[in-house]
Amino acid sequence: MSDKLIELIHVYKDFIVRKGVFGKEHRPGIWDVNMNIRKNEIVGMVGGSGGGKTVIAWMIVGLLKPTKGSIIYTPMGLDVTKADKKQLKQYRADVQLVFQDPYSSLDPAHTVKWHIEDR
Repeated sequence: MSDKLIELIHVYKDFIVRKGVFGKEHRPGIWDVNMNIRKNEIVGMVGGSGGGKTVIAWMIVGLLKPTKGSIIYTPMGLDVTKADKKQLKQYRADVQLVFQDPYSSLDPAHTVKWHIEDR
């Protein structure tokens, strides 16, 4: 049995940028990301501003679709990039994102453990 929870396989994300009045072009934002997140593992993404950390996190939780590649949630055997709304709802019961502003995401009256443990 694998201890992988989430696997990113050759994940790319292009962004469409306006060029002139009617033109547009695709610009690469994230390219060829491969990553495994395992059970009981803490993963940190470090990099400069604009480096793609937030885009990767949004793709992992299904808020943004990659241009290509797969994001596999192994406990459900689910490719998040191809999931429908019902599947994403089930997936998000297990996988969530804490946004950068901790006061809008976390209640300072409780510990972080309180926020993440099953209740």
